[in-house]
Amino acid sequence: MDKQIMTKPKSLFERFHAAPASDEPQSGGMLQKNRPDETGSDPQSNGRGDLAVKLERVSEKALNKADEILDLPLPSADHASFGAVLRAQNAAINSALTTQVKVDENRLRAATVDRLPELLEILREEEILYAKRRASVKNE
Repeated sequence: MDKQIMTKPKSLFERFHAAPASDEPQSGGMLQKNRPDETGSDPQSNGRGDLAVKLERVSEKALNKADEILDLPLPSADHASFGAVLRAQNAAINSALTTQVKVDENRLRAATVDRLPELLEILREEEILYAKRRASVKNE
């Protein structure tokens, strides 16, 4: 039977400091050169379709992560992680409620009926009737 050596996985901190330094920025970094990305569209171009797809994907991930954060059990008040968990849950709640208010406002705005065309038509008809009445008064 082969013995497998179990090693502890490196933390993110250890992996970061073990990575070789490079003058060339990594893909997705702030210093990224202006070149077409993996989808074949230029970041400077008007590729709004790609951005919409990315936004939907990131939004879904964010909602899933917020849901996970809200499901975290709140540790006792004397526990070291109490403050961090409480702040994370508060931020998730605040973000979700703010977004929901914006969505509801947009729904209400879309639901309001635009009565201007109808009112303009009534005004046009009343102007015609008024002109006919004035003409009949002059003819009498």
